[in-house]
Amino acid sequence: MYKNSTTKQIFLETEAINNDELDFFVSTNDTSLIELPIITNNTLLITPKIDKYGTTDITVTISDGELNTSKTFSFYIIPLEDGDDIEQVGNINTFEDENLTQTTATISNDLKVKTKDYSNGTVSHIIEVANKEIKATSYLPGSTVSLTPSGAHTSYNNTNIFIDINATILGEAIHTLTANNITTQAKSKLNGAQTTLNRDQNNLIQLITTVEIEPNSSIEVITQEDGSTQHKVITSQKTSKTISHIAGARTLIDMNGNVETSIGETIKALVVTMPNGKAYTKYIKIDQNDSNLITVVANTVNDKTPFTAGNEIEIDEISDKLYIKIVTSLENDLIIE
Repeated sequence: MYKNSTTKQIFLETEAINNDELDFFVSTNDTSLIELPIITNNTLLITPKIDKYGTTDITVTISDGELNTSKTFSFYIIPLEDGDDIEQVGNINTFEDENLTQTTATISNDLKVKTKDYSNGTVSHIIEVANKEIKATSYLPGSTVSLTPSGAHTSYNNTNIFIDINATILGEAIHTLTANNITTQAKSKLNGAQTTLNRDQNNLIQLITTVEIEPNSSIEVITQEDGSTQHKVITSQKTSKTISHIAGARTLIDMNGNVETSIGETIKALVVTMPNGKAYTKYIKIDQNDSNLITVVANTVNDKTPFTAGNEIEIDEISDKLYIKIVTSLENDLIIE
């Protein structure tokens, strides 16, 4: 988060066996950077101290009175305030030879933004933040790359297709592909996304974004030239896959490693795949006056009995109606709604 930001809220996803009441405990290894975190209503609240920045480890422990489990993660406060321009506050260095032009904006030892423009037409941008790398590379001739006030931007345009790949110093990455005036988008709030823009074996343009959830598991989002998109959650044992055959889908990878794909106008088809590969689907309605007001129109299964890992889900449109098709093994009981 930015230096001197307001309180950060992180929702904690939990599930108690036998509906036992859960107790939360939280600690940090450096209270010089942040106030002591607190948890209320399953939400972790983190408040940075004035003018402080750096990395601290935060540990959350959950207990039902008999068993407990803990998770530790690194929380990084960048040495910039919201609205600062990296080209104004960073140290800018440019290297150039016959093969490469590289520009580096150094904000601190652990926060750097780089753009690379190769003579063969390849371009890339790299953001190094909190010991991770957000990277995008385009192998399509005619692509451009540049610094932005909050990160870096790679783009490619031709007569019919417009592609933008952005990354920010907060660790977020977003790619969009616009074809026939319809924009398909994928966004990762999870730090460390890697994006590639290239042509597939059929010479069709495709965007691929991957991000690691934890060792041996990752998320992959593929957007095709026609605007169709798919997301995969890949674990050491199984791969779960969701495909939207309809252009214009929105895919979001949240900070917990959940990935959701939605498509539709007033009524949307929604698929959510969790880091363990389990998934659930539903139809939702977005309020036309308040996009934050969402009503569930219909579920397929109860959220507490999701489809097992290894599922394959497709979203399609037939006669102007949205359809969700699910193929899953029946390893556990499902509550149909």
